[in-house]
Amino acid sequence: MNAHDRVPVAPFLDVDEMAEFLRVPKKTLYHWVHRREIPFTKVGRHLRFIPVDVVEFFRRQTPQSPCYDGFSLIQDPLRSLTTGKGSHGGTRKE
Repeated sequence: MNAHDRVPVAPFLDVDEMAEFLRVPKKTLYHWVHRREIPFTKVGRHLRFIPVDVVEFFRRQTPQSPCYDGFSLIQDPLRSLTTGKGSHGGTRKE
């Protein structure tokens, strides 16, 4: 089974569905949208996401990282996807 087999079949997901799919808080998803760090579209005033586009976006961001749930999302579990720093602002001890 590859990543595309696990992508929801609905053509568009709303914020709640996309956050659940990515396993991130809605606040994080809104932050990514505000900074235009994730592909999205608007239907009227509502945000919508195309799952395949989001999966491909993350694949292109970290092509050499280990797979997480079928697609590349996390290289370092304490690394922020938005800042590239560890969860402690780069103060994490190795």
